[in-house]
Amino acid sequence: MAVLLVKLLGRLPLSVLYSIVAPTISFLLFTIAGYRKKTIRDNLAKAMPDLSDQQRAVIAKDYRKHVGQLVVEILHTRYHSEAEVKQRVTFRNPELIEQHWQQGSKVIIMALHQSNWEWLLHAVAVQFGHKLEVVYKPLHNKGFDQYFKESRERFGCVPIPHKKVLEAVGHREDQYFFGILSDQSPLKKSPKVWAGMMGIETAFPIGVEVIAKKGQATVVFCGMHKVKRGHYECWFEEIATPPYAKGDHSILEGYADCCTRAITAQPETWLWSNQRWRFDRSEDRYQLKPEHDI
Repeated sequence: MAVLLVKLLGRLPLSVLYSIVAPTISFLLFTIAGYRKKTIRDNLAKAMPDLSDQQRAVIAKDYRKHVGQLVVEILHTRYHSEAEVKQRVTFRNPELIEQHWQQGSKVIIMALHQSNWEWLLHAVAVQFGHKLEVVYKPLHNKGFDQYFKESRERFGCVPIPHKKVLEAVGHREDQYFFGILSDQSPLKKSPKVWAGMMGIETAFPIGVEVIAKKGQATVVFCGMHKVKRGHYECWFEEIATPPYAKGDHSILEGYADCCTRAITAQPETWLWSNQRWRFDRSEDRYQLKPEHDI
């Protein structure tokens, strides 16, 4: 029943979704349910200590509004056209990707949970016309998981479950186009790298470094900012190119720096409700194994 409701809502025009459904979702989620109110407040205080309480409150308010709009945009993702994708998501410097691809490089695009990452995946696939393999975490509800998986498969995207990424991509010799969002907190008992993001020592999953080094792939950051409601601009920044040195963590360190600049420039569109800093380095008991230090 819930999946059917999502499908029906997704078919509505975006104008209706924005004017009626988005503010309703924001009100129910944050005002009535109080969804992660403390997490949002604590994250903002930790990441932006130089701002006043009032300034952080404005960001939190704008964030709540953005989430309502983001949800309806994601619902609509299943039904938007290629022309609509091109109209709503533009790229500032696509030639950076084309240059590496034409040189025969394997390309890994690292993005973050800012603006509308679901539209970003489709926009990248449409812009470049290459099969884009993307990491996703399967949902517990099989109906919703199938629905969103099918949404992501449009326009040449190939979703790969996060536990099968190394198997699917890590040992390949052929050229590939791979996308991953790495700004969420890893599990405490998992391999990770610590790097500075928003002035905070932050844990990142090490997987993307292992994949890039095994495949000698070029790693590029893709940022995305909201221009106005329903319209976004993306840009690319080169993070690292092979050959890579053993024990070097410049990929994730560079990614953390890119994330910091993207979030600082437009904080209200980043995912503040995520428990990003749920533990610090003093609580990390995981020791990297030899296979991670390549």
